[in-house]
Amino acid sequence: LLQDLTTGTYRFSLNLGSGTGQFSIATQCSSDVPTKTPTKDPTPGPTKTPTKIPTIDPSAAPTKTPTGGPTNVPTKVPSNNPTTPAPTLPGDITCGDSVTGDYAGIAVTISVNLPYDGAMTFDARGSSLAIPVSGLRRSTSPSVLDNGLGDEDGEAGVITMSNLNAGTYQYSVNLGTESGTFSVATQCESDAPTKVPTKGPTNNPSLNPSKLPTSVPSAAPTDLPTRSPNLDPTVSPTFAPTDLPSMD
Repeated sequence: LLQDLTTGTYRFSLNLGSGTGQFSIATQCSSDVPTKTPTKDPTPGPTKTPTKIPTIDPSAAPTKTPTGGPTNVPTKVPSNNPTTPAPTLPGDITCGDSVTGDYAGIAVTISVNLPYDGAMTFDARGSSLAIPVSGLRRSTSPSVLDNGLGDEDGEAGVITMSNLNAGTYQYSVNLGTESGTFSVATQCESDAPTKVPTKGPTNNPSLNPSKLPTSVPSAAPTDLPTRSPNLDPTVSPTFAPTDLPSMD
């Protein structure tokens, strides 16, 4: 009987003298630190290369679906602010757009693009959860709370502001800690809409319109403009052109 052995392989020699016969041996070992609660359902496929230094602080809730391709080079400095379960919106939305998504108990930030100077209405009343007090606000500085100073509509769940400059504005929708669906709609109005919109716009607008159109357009433009205008016209055109221009 040997005690206080370390892990390893040991050899024993058995000498029964000069006679012949059969030998029979049996071995039995016990751990210095046996488990007090052995598993009743051991794995049918144990690893062939178990860790030599198992963790002293195992997870109380290990994942049931571990990744099949873990990274070989994990980061040494993980993020202090990992991705939250809040939905990620695909970029900004524009005035007139609506967006709906899953709400997971964490505030959702939505960016709205205002393409011109004017007013903007952000309406979150279509959400499945009631919007708590201070649950809706414009987070772009200066911050504006629903029904707070700067909100012009006076309705819960809606923020309306006028005299805004063209740009991108962010709104925060906080429906509390429960899960549900958020739904917002946007509407905008320009400060300078055209008073006389054209009834027959061109089917082929210019791809390169002039930035400085003439202030004195021709009262009788030609019906057949030249296809190859002169790139270097004279600065002193004649006031009395010939009635019979040359054909050559």
